[in-house]
Amino acid sequence: MTSKPEVEREWPDWSGQTALIVGTGPSASQAPLYLAEGVFRCIVIKSAYELAPWADVLYGLDRGWWIARRGAYKFKGLKVTPSPQAARVFGLRQVKLKIGARIIREPIGKLGCGLRDGGEGRTAGDPGGRCGAGGGR
Repeated sequence: MTSKPEVEREWPDWSGQTALIVGTGPSASQAPLYLAEGVFRCIVIKSAYELAPWADVLYGLDRGWWIARRGAYKFKGLKVTPSPQAARVFGLRQVKLKIGARIIREPIGKLGCGLRDGGEGRTAGDPGGRCGAGGGR
């Protein structure tokens, strides 16, 4: 039996499950997110964790955001960031960014980013895909 590479073992296996990804736009605060609790896996982007504190994963890109929220210490799920400084200071799971506005599924632990410099607000990756989940159809 071959074991999975270390990076794959670090990610939860959501194979065959649907993941809801909640951003920070104004419509998110109007959505009845409570209906998804316990039904779908949930990934929240930055401050959207306040709308769905029960989410499985919190993604925040920049170190400044994590510092301003003291590592989002009240959030109990998996916290991920591409920032090595934020990962080190707050004990977050660090992910790698791959430049290019497209959905990528391989390798595990890498997210697509639409800006050439990996800038804020343009992560176009498939965070749910990191865990094997598919989106709603």
